[in-house]
Amino acid sequence: MSEESNKIKIDIKALETPAGPVPTIEAIKEIIKGLNILNDEMIKNKDTINDEVIKMLESVERELKTLKKLLAEETISFSALKESVSSIDEKIEKRKKEEKNDFNEMKKSIDELNHNIKSFEVNLEAKIYSILKKIIKPKSTS
Repeated sequence: MSEESNKIKIDIKALETPAGPVPTIEAIKEIIKGLNILNDEMIKNKDTINDEVIKMLESVERELKTLKKLLAEETISFSALKESVSSIDEKIEKRKKEEKNDFNEMKKSIDELNHNIKSFEVNLEAKIYSILKKIIKPKSTS
């Protein structure tokens, strides 16, 4: 609608009566015609506004569906990631226990080896002492 068509002109003609001016039937018809035009414009505007609101609501609904889908995908990804982290954590804990057991076994083996070396050293010392004792006999004073 142009600016000119937005204007409604109503000519109100009145009849002079002893009680004062009274609008003519034609003037009342003009007023009703103008009100009908205004009513039609308001209905058109209401329909246009309703159509725009419906379009916006449909757009918002599409966006919400997209967001819901993305959220569901992220939730699934998060769950998979959480399972992976739990699996890795379990493997780390298992490996720590294995390494602790391996370390304890290695420490035990080293302790046994140290004990065996000390025993060997003591035995070797005793044998060397015994051999040296036989080789070097004390001189007798007779």
